[in-house]
Amino acid sequence: GALPLRVVDHAERVRRFAEAHGAARDGVLVGYVTPVGENGARLVVVAPDRTWASLLVRQKDAELIARLAKVKLHDRTSPEVGRDLATGQRYWATMNQSW
Repeated sequence: GALPLRVVDHAERVRRFAEAHGAARDGVLVGYVTPVGENGARLVVVAPDRTWASLLVRQKDAELIARLAKVKLHDRTSPEVGRDLATGQRYWATMNQSW
């Protein structure tokens, strides 16, 4: 069946972010999903340059968006994901330019 346009749009947005931050066109990213409210979820994606971004999506769409955007989901408490996150002044400057 056809995919909802919102799912495709979110997946494309994640890929644009990833490629702007060093991901190869078919490169796999690291990420995780955190529930927000009753039906929402925050999809957090970490790019190869350690910059990260998050998207608020419908909880039922999160895994499909991740799969389409080639994001390997980890448990949100995984040290593997946290280890790769960049923070600080450089992070904020980069994020302001990427979205």
